[in-house]
Amino acid sequence: MIDQTSSRADLIKPTDFGHSDLETIAGRNLQQLANGSLILATVLLFLNLFAALQAQNYLSGGIVFVLFLLTFIAAFLRSAGKNLRAWLLILAFMGTGIASEMTQGINANGILYFFCAVLITALLLPKNRWVWILGASAVILIGLAIILGEGVLVTTGLLLKMNPLLAWVSIITTMIFLTFLVSSVMAETLANFSSLVRDMRVKETDITAKDTELNETVTKLEGQLDSRKFRMVAARQISREIAQQPNLEALLKESVELIRAQFGYYHAGIFLKDERNEFAVLKAATGEAGAEMLARKHQLRLREEGVVGFVVARGEVRIASDVELDAVHFRNPSLPLTKSEMAVPLRIQDQIIGALDVQSHNSNEFDSEDADVLQTIADTLASSIDKLSQIQTLKEKLADLEQKNRESTGRAWQSHLKGSRKRLNYRYRAAQTQATDDRADFYRETISTGKPHVAALTSDPGEKTGVILAVPIKLRDQVLGVVNIKYEGETLPDEMQTLVKTASDRLALALENARLLEEIQERAEREHLVADISDRVRAASDIDSILRTTATELGKSLGVAEVRIQLKTAAVD
Repeated sequence: MIDQTSSRADLIKPTDFGHSDLETIAGRNLQQLANGSLILATVLLFLNLFAALQAQNYLSGGIVFVLFLLTFIAAFLRSAGKNLRAWLLILAFMGTGIASEMTQGINANGILYFFCAVLITALLLPKNRWVWILGASAVILIGLAIILGEGVLVTTGLLLKMNPLLAWVSIITTMIFLTFLVSSVMAETLANFSSLVRDMRVKETDITAKDTELNETVTKLEGQLDSRKFRMVAARQISREIAQQPNLEALLKESVELIRAQFGYYHAGIFLKDERNEFAVLKAATGEAGAEMLARKHQLRLREEGVVGFVVARGEVRIASDVELDAVHFRNPSLPLTKSEMAVPLRIQDQIIGALDVQSHNSNEFDSEDADVLQTIADTLASSIDKLSQIQTLKEKLADLEQKNRESTGRAWQSHLKGSRKRLNYRYRAAQTQATDDRADFYRETISTGKPHVAALTSDPGEKTGVILAVPIKLRDQVLGVVNIKYEGETLPDEMQTLVKTASDRLALALENARLLEEIQERAEREHLVADISDRVRAASDIDSILRTTATELGKSLGVAEVRIQLKTAAVD
């Protein structure tokens, strides 16, 4: 998110205006003052040189020339720093003032030079430096007045006697320069500041416009951030709900409903590839249109039909921002309000198993962020589909295995019971247990349903009334028999039913173990019988004896009426 405070601070910098503009103004003022001072210095140079030459006072002439040289350097040495040039100009004026006071005595003309130095300092140098120059000028003037008044310093050799005309020319020139200095600099300064104010107003307008634009951008970004947060929260919620679905059908149905409800899409559907990898078949969809398409078994041919066919064939996200202009979009009569469509692949590792398709009644509804969010949901959905598919496959294999196991158990018991000569029907009555041949219809119902059955006992003459309970003996869902109990009482206790059911289950396991043991014993007896027959056959010395022995032993062992063994002869075709 953009830091609004820091961004606005970046727009309004001190370096944008103020300091740099003031530096430019000061530079212009410096050059203007230097040029004017050079003119004044040239005039004063000629006036003072003329007076010095008349009086043959070469020292005064030399001082005037040095001061002129300082002014010349300040005007033309632009490569030097601004402050250095300003100080040279200030020193030239203060030196001129001192020279004027010493060569001509205390006069107003010299005081004007000091005033010019103070004014130049105020215009060119920062931080109230003019106060220092003003103080220094006052100290110098007072000092010169005392020194010259008390006769401490003899200036006889320095004094220049100028005629009144030259004196007036010098004063007028200084006053003209001072007037020029003040008026031109102030005019230039005011003009520059007026321009600066206009620039500041323009910049202020620009800043206001940028601030408004920034506020709009921040508001837009905040809205996008809120929308992104909402989509991510919705994606996590959908992924969590998807992971909790118990079966594949519920997973697909709940997924499309959640996606459509959370994101407000017009339609959502899930397509899976068929076994031949020819079509993407619709497995779940929302609304009445989805129910209609599911009823007619809607499918799209891979690589040829629709955004879904494109995505499943290539494994890439596809966005149709305007379905009227998109060449891939499939016009579905069940969804006439679709304006934009997006599909993302359902991927398990490197294998594409289908696609998640969403449609909107608004154009340009989907972007890359929507694709990322929907792809995250699709990845979770694909993983859940794969997991539930594997679980369903395992359940089917397990059910098939259990069915085969039940059938094998049933065949084994049928074969065992058919081959048994025992009477496997016992009854306990009157403290005695005996075999019986009873076959009641009541038992047949329990055997057919495989469930316990309770009924009132029919009252026979001489017998007590009660309740009868039939509990199947079940092994691997195969009914092996029935445990039948007659209870003399109006209601059969629940504890008795539970006890009989437990006993029946254990009885089934015991019977299975006994059957397996008998099969093992029978197999051992057959192996022993075969071994005995083989030994007797090997003891015979000729073919006739071998055949006679084999027929005899097989007849005795199998208990059959006749055994015939015949070898092929030449007459047999």
